[in-house]
Amino acid sequence: MVDFNDNLSKLSGPSSTCPAVLQTLLLTLDHGAGMSDKIPQHSHCSKCGKAFIGEDRFCSEECRTVSNDTLKKRKRQLIMLYAITLVVLMVALLFMR
Repeated sequence: MVDFNDNLSKLSGPSSTCPAVLQTLLLTLDHGAGMSDKIPQHSHCSKCGKAFIGEDRFCSEECRTVSNDTLKKRKRQLIMLYAITLVVLMVALLFMR
């Protein structure tokens, strides 16, 4: 029989993914672990979606860095969009006179 506590360590393991953990937990319940066992308190990474134990938004520094880089890139794109829109609007207003 698979022990529920063994599966708990998989939640914070470096190579585990959320679907694999859930499948293992479901198999544990199918093998008679009992319905009184609960899934431990955990969070999901905002970047990759991996389940981990902790209060942070990200499972690793790599996910935090990638997310911050993506956010900076999106902010730059939005500023460029506003700038181009403003230039096009100004040019249009100048030619309408």
